[in-house]
Amino acid sequence: TEPGDHLPASSRGVLAVASALSVSAPGAVAELDASGDELWARLSAGGDVRFGDTRQLTAKVQSLVTMLQQVDLSCLDVVDVRLPGSPVLTREDACS
Repeated sequence: TEPGDHLPASSRGVLAVASALSVSAPGAVAELDASGDELWARLSAGGDVRFGDTRQLTAKVQSLVTMLQQVDLSCLDVVDVRLPGSPVLTREDACS
C-alpha cells in the first residue's frame, strides 16, 4: 500500500496487535500475520504467539508480556493467549 491508501479490512487486526505491542512489548515481535480470523506473531527471540481475534486484545497482550517476563522461554514453540486468563506455553518436541 501507498501513503493515503485505505487499509484492507483483513489487515486491521494485525495493525491493532502491532499498535498494542509497540507500547507494551517493543521489539518483542518480529512479524505479524493474519490467517483467516486468527492473528499470529513471530517473536524476535523465536517461537510464535497465537492471539486468535482482537477481542480482549489488551488482556491478551498483558498475558503475553507477563509470560515474556516471568517464564523460561528456552525451546519455546507457541504461546497461546486466545484465553488471556489461561495462557498456554508449548515447547519444541525436540527440546528436553
